[in-house]
Amino acid sequence: MVTRRRHVTPPRPVNGSASSNGASESPRPARKRLGSNEEARVNGVVAASGGEVGPAELDALKQEILKEMRREMAAMKSEIIDAIKMELNRR
Repeated sequence: MVTRRRHVTPPRPVNGSASSNGASESPRPARKRLGSNEEARVNGVVAASGGEVGPAELDALKQEILKEMRREMAAMKSEIIDAIKMELNRR
């Protein structure tokens, strides 16, 4: 029996742009630069009302988010276990 080898050509670059190794480069997003006239803080977050949010408020928000995530993960875990049990009971 004779087997034929299929010749595979490398893909062509899109729009004729290719780097030296043959791979095309992805576009880079433009980064926004903060000016001195914009409200920005290095160690804090500016609240919508204009006041600064402190580390205690950020920590409370973090804890609230973590609590909600744990609740959601527990619910998903329970749903997965129930689905597995139902599938095993069908057999």
